[in-house]
Amino acid sequence: MNRRQSVRHPRRVQVAFWKPGETAHSFSGYTTNISVTGMFIGTNTPLARGSRVRIEVLDQQRGFLVEAVVTHSIKAPQQLQAVRQSGMGVRLLKVEELIANFLEGGIRQQVAVTHQTLVSNVAGAIRRAEETAPRPSAPPPSAAPPAPPAPAPKVEERIFRLHFTAPEQFLVAFRREMQNGGLFVPAEDPAGAKSKILVEIHLPREGMMPLLLPAVVTKSYSSQLNHGIAGMAVEFEPVDLALAQLEKVFAILRNPA
Repeated sequence: MNRRQSVRHPRRVQVAFWKPGETAHSFSGYTTNISVTGMFIGTNTPLARGSRVRIEVLDQQRGFLVEAVVTHSIKAPQQLQAVRQSGMGVRLLKVEELIANFLEGGIRQQVAVTHQTLVSNVAGAIRRAEETAPRPSAPPPSAAPPAPPAPAPKVEERIFRLHFTAPEQFLVAFRREMQNGGLFVPAEDPAGAKSKILVEIHLPREGMMPLLLPAVVTKSYSSQLNHGIAGMAVEFEPVDLALAQLEKVFAILRNPA
């Protein structure tokens, strides 16, 4: 059964390809079949499965440049190349995928800045409250000694707040991460791996209450190891209840107010 979304046509055209950002290290090959969604490139230097690749079809009249991802790779031994072709199959990336991937980096940076501003404001408010709080006066000599203060309740889970300032931010984050059961949460002081936390998601439309979702930290990142943004990769738990709430928000924000 053919599972391809479109029909491949046999066509032999020379191509050049390279990994994004590595234009100085390009490779050559030729197409053996091509369609509007993908192609197979015969080459002795195929890239590994999952690699992102930019491909230039070298035709004087109808040449073009596309970006793709390698779906399968074949590297035949030298002695078998006469009967077995080396090369790679690629899936062409849609414009929507490229734009969503481009926006995602900007969204994470903007969310991180918003979170850092919130943390600074809260810390300043606490510090000012401590400085202006009245000092308790000493009890009179005849007064009974004060009762010891009740122990503070043990906090089981830390709360991390995430603010979305525009519907498009939430929609992209949902498509890229949330619908798969997880999310990247920026935090100056991230919790460690396997920690149970609460993620408080503030929504970009007036009148919508924040979502408070339990989650488990799967990996913690320092700013030095994550392009200057500290935070955590988390998985919602229980995931089915979290997804039910997130999908309702997605349906609301997808339509203009």
